[in-house]
Amino acid sequence: MPLISDLSGWYSDIDPGEIAFRMFDSDKTVNIKVSTLALEDLGAQDGRQGEERTSLFVAYREQVEAIARDKYQAGAWDGKAILVNNSDI
Repeated sequence: MPLISDLSGWYSDIDPGEIAFRMFDSDKTVNIKVSTLALEDLGAQDGRQGEERTSLFVAYREQVEAIARDKYQAGAWDGKAILVNNSDI
């Protein structure tokens, strides 16, 4: 079953190297982490260098979720988290 978005919009930016959020597969919660470098790479493609990573995350969340879905479908979930990093962009 494909991952679905967390409609609450929850995310955590406690770790300076990544932003964590969650998606769902039926009754399973799948933790997702996107690296700050990946967000910066996404922003650079649109001339948004220097923006705060939380702003970039909000702007590119759907794109990051699509990458996480693809990685999940490919079996990248280890039961803990899926990492979206700059090599995925």
